[in-house]
Amino acid sequence: MEIKLTKNSSGGHVLSCKRNDGTETWRNVSNFFITHDICHYAAETVIPLNNAFFGMVAAGTDIENFDLPKEQRNFQLTEEAILAEHLVNLLTIEVTQGKMENFPEVFSGIYEEHVGTKLYRMVTENKLEEIRNKITDLLQKWNLLEETKTMTLLFKE
Repeated sequence: MEIKLTKNSSGGHVLSCKRNDGTETWRNVSNFFITHDICHYAAETVIPLNNAFFGMVAAGTDIENFDLPKEQRNFQLTEEAILAEHLVNLLTIEVTQGKMENFPEVFSGIYEEHVGTKLYRMVTENKLEEIRNKITDLLQKWNLLEETKTMTLLFKE
């Protein structure tokens, strides 16, 4: 799947995804969600997670449907999607507030409390560092991107 992040000076950037079958989904996103979605991409490609946010989009879920209240969605979040969301929320906090020295403990505590499984063990110290490095690299590229230009990422389906 081809993921495109298009920068607009108004702050109403665009996230669009073109699936391998040619179908597309997109939505306007704020600066916050550019960072959040870059964190998703980094986490989902490094670990790898094939059934989290971008995997679900690649499989046919429209981006805007993730904004619907749970009872209005025509899909269920996968366990990987829940893992990714907890992970990405903490990574987004790190981007805005600085590195958490106790990240693994905080992450495992939050994840087990809300989900109760051990899937979080996929996030090793080495993977976490690789994810952080990828986020730094992608955010640097985004920040250097000129207005109206697009950054393209590939997500393996």
